[in-house]
Amino acid sequence: MTNSPSATPTRQSPSTTETESAAEVDTRDWKTFAVHGISFKYPSNWTIRVDDLDDPSPDPDNPYQDWDIVTEKGHSIATFEANSAKDTDGDLATYKRTTLETEKVPAKLHTPAVFVAEHFVQTESGDDSNDEKFVMFLSTKERAEDRGTDPALSYFMPVADFYTIFESDGDLPEALGIDDDHVTIEAAKKIMKSQEYRTLKAMMLSVSVK
Repeated sequence: MTNSPSATPTRQSPSTTETESAAEVDTRDWKTFAVHGISFKYPSNWTIRVDDLDDPSPDPDNPYQDWDIVTEKGHSIATFEANSAKDTDGDLATYKRTTLETEKVPAKLHTPAVFVAEHFVQTESGDDSNDEKFVMFLSTKERAEDRGTDPALSYFMPVADFYTIFESDGDLPEALGIDDDHVTIEAAKKIMKSQEYRTLKAMMLSVSVK
């Protein structure tokens, strides 16, 4: 998965001028995905599937199960984990981030969460070449406001003791014909105008708990 990196970030005022508000996405016929007391809505023509082709049968008692978010065109553009065991061990890169959009998650969760859309430049240790990437994710409000140059996983806490991950992956830009490793700021803004972005943002903002 893509680690949502951390640089003293470039801060921009949260804005919806580049993209339609998620509130404008019609969710009336959407389905609800729920696992371990955490739920979110998704389009009826999209699919939530287990991220394990060798064993596609989900274990209902496994909170560490990875779930793929798949569009009606078959693009797996995001992942969801109710409780993540991932870490950043072995990642020696540094990151410079630009926050493009942020919005408060409406639901009352264990810890306040925000939606973030971010562009970042990733520099590998001992390598002069840089990768430019785009990611959208949910984060605790505190972590979103304190992001540095180190690698970091982006998680939020909908319930106590759960480190939940809900973030886009490299197939989001690829689905729009953009090289995942070379997403310029201009390309990121193009992504933010897409239906895929608006839909995925609405899904993330619909997260709630029982």
